[in-house]
Amino acid sequence: MGLIDVIALVEDQLTLTMRGLNLEVPLFRFGENDLAVEDAPPRIVWVPRQGPVGAPDKLGGGTNASRLGDGATSPGPLWARALGIDVHIWGAGPPVANGGDQQRADIGACEIIGRHLVTALHAQLYGSYRVTSERWDTTSVSNLGVLWILSIVVGMPFVREADTLSLPVIDFPETPVIQH
Repeated sequence: MGLIDVIALVEDQLTLTMRGLNLEVPLFRFGENDLAVEDAPPRIVWVPRQGPVGAPDKLGGGTNASRLGDGATSPGPLWARALGIDVHIWGAGPPVANGGDQQRADIGACEIIGRHLVTALHAQLYGSYRVTSERWDTTSVSNLGVLWILSIVVGMPFVREADTLSLPVIDFPETPVIQH
């Protein structure tokens, strides 16, 4: 499973949750180039960033084989990869009349999306992600709302190729007598 697969799972979970709560579902985009696209909020742009790669974590005790996977159904990790991703969330609250504080409404809208996004991350990635920081751009207040950037790290190891030599035997001819 790769980055695009993980993002698709999280987007599907977030969409399901927000529709179930009768909330507007964000438009999803991907990559640095899509940051310049000025779609109306709500929207989310996933931007992959740098992350460390190192030796794989040991997956519990036991023999070397148990830590590396069985080869066929659970290929073992080659390298631990912690992929950094900035999640750009644009939110806009309902228009505030009579000189009210639009920025407060927009920040509230971002936080609703972000709260459901983190819940979707947790539902799909369990313990293999971390929210590492957040930052706000409230100077972008316009008809496009405000921007909230959540920085996350997703654990996505590089794994061994599935061992095609150890596939289960489906049909094995039975010979009653061993031939000499």
